[in-house]
Amino acid sequence: MVRSSATRGAGVESAAAGTTRPDDDLSPLLRWLGDQPDARKVWLVCRDGARSVHAPPEVTVVRLPGCAGELTAASYLEAAAAGATLGLELKVLVCSCPQAWRIGASVALASTLLAAWPGGPTVSCNAAEKGHRRARVNDISRLALSRRRLLMLSRLDHVWMPDVKRDQRCRTLAALRCLRTKLGSPEALSELDAPSALLVAAGCTACGVCVRACPSGALCIHQAGTGAGGFALSVSLASCVDCDRCLELCPSGTLTKIGQAAWARLIDDESEVVAVGSTDRCSHCGGVFAGGAGGSLCPLCRFKMENPFGSRMPRGLASFTPSLPRDKAWLS
Repeated sequence: MVRSSATRGAGVESAAAGTTRPDDDLSPLLRWLGDQPDARKVWLVCRDGARSVHAPPEVTVVRLPGCAGELTAASYLEAAAAGATLGLELKVLVCSCPQAWRIGASVALASTLLAAWPGGPTVSCNAAEKGHRRARVNDISRLALSRRRLLMLSRLDHVWMPDVKRDQRCRTLAALRCLRTKLGSPEALSELDAPSALLVAAGCTACGVCVRACPSGALCIHQAGTGAGGFALSVSLASCVDCDRCLELCPSGTLTKIGQAAWARLIDDESEVVAVGSTDRCSHCGGVFAGGAGGSLCPLCRFKMENPFGSRMPRGLASFTPSLPRDKAWLS
């Protein structure tokens, strides 16, 4: 095996150009995994962790460019996707850095999702084991390359590389899609709840408040049916982040959450119809609204007609009657 410094040069050029890689970018490790012909066990150690690590001879110890607490579940899933056919066993050695408390949560999420593929890649976190020989710690930017790779006898076009500039959700779904392509589609993903809401809106007024309020742009209103006045409110399950913002701001209170979407539906990028209905045009202001009959008034114009002074008691305040002191002397 020989050691290449090409990655280091590329890093210097990127720094000179003013571009930086995310703290959870494991691209050099992914390229290295794509060059391996057989099963691999990889241990990841923090940049400021132990100088020496005791590990079994079949383990490759890799030193990260930063703290292991900066890695996310997407990082582990991307590594698992790169080494999916190698039976990769990835272990993160817990460090004593201030961000080490994040390791457990990220590893737990990645491990739960990878468990859907029995016999596939695994990820775990633990302290370094005792009783083994002292292993060489390889810097992630200078992993050893095979002579076949060095002589350009093999190509990297078959290696899956993620777009690390995208957000964590997109990277997670991209890694899961890659795993499904390589290892098949397991039924377990249809039973695991994802952070995406299943919504219904019986009596939706098509006001569009939820669409404008959604921070991820998951909701949309579009024309539905053969008639010109039909509409449908739908949600993109892969984009929904389950923040409940739409539920809090729905003026009519008709939008409700009935459960969580499964990870399999997010991977398939499915959309869920939340509400369907028909629209009409207000005879007074000309605005389009839902659920009315021809020539009727929109909710706003109807309210103005029923309340000439334009005021309404806030919700919950109508039943609130403060108690006044019996002594009316304070009025004089």
